[in-house]
Formats: sequence, C-alpha cells, structure tokens
Amino acid sequence: MAASLLLAQNAWALACPNVPLEERLEDADAAFVGRVTERRVAADAVVYRMLVDQPVKGPVGREVEVRSGEPLVDDLDEPVVLDEALGVLARLEGARLVTESCLLTDPGALLSTSDEVRGNGIKVVVGLGLLALVLAYSVRRLRARQRQLAQGGS
Repeated sequence: MAASLLLAQNAWALACPNVPLEERLEDADAAFVGRVTERRVAADAVVYRMLVDQPVKGPVGREVEVRSGEPLVDDLDEPVVLDEALGVLARLEGARLVTESCLLTDPGALLSTSDEVRGNGIKVVVGLGLLALVLAYSVRRLRARQRQLAQGGS
C-alpha cells in the first residue's frame, strides 16, 4: 500500500525531457538567475515579476517580467517561492519573455554552465607570439656566434 502511494505521488511530479543544461541554455533566448518578487494572473498567462541577480544570456535588465502558461513549479511540483534564487531559461515571443517549469534550474548549475573558460584564443595567440620571439632571438644568437667563430678561426 505504501509503495503504491509513493508511486502515485511520483506520477504527479513534474516530467521534463532529459536534456543537458548546456543544450537548453544554447536553445534559450534569455537566461538569468533571479528571484520572484510578484506573481499575478493575467488573461492568458501567469506573469512573474523577477529581480535579476545575475544575467547570463539575452536581453535581461535588472527587473524582468516572465510569462508562463501555467503556474511555475519546482521539480517536486511545489509552487516557486517568492524571493528564492532560481535559474531561469526563457524564450522570446515578440518582446515578451516566456518560460515554463521545465526551463527552471538550479542557479549554481546555470552559472557554472554559463561560465565557460574564456580567452583560450587570445592565450594561444600570445603563446605563439612569445614562441616566435624566443625562436627569433635564438636564431639571431646562433648566427652571431657562427660569424664570431668563423672570424676568430680565420
């Protein structure tokens, strides 16, 4: 009996496709870490006003309004809590940000995924430049030494 209750409870839990966060972030038009400050029901959607703690991608200001067709819930089907940090992925529909419960994520995971290593290209260019300088200096010294040996040996 207890097992059937547990299974029934999990059947109602949020079922989202198993897509890596990197892919979801790439597909999103906007992403940020923010906190819900207000929730209101509009004619065709639930509108969440959010204070943005950390923009990650797209046209995101200090405060944004995000629309959802249904009330947003976490992975346990609990409604999102006011003033609790959330990682939010959204798409643009016209000028409006639209999201859904499956596009919410852990804020730490979102930030770590978006903080990819940057500057690798410039590091390679600087490294190759330094290598070229060292090789040019070494060749110059070798030629000067060969000239000196040739003159001293004559």
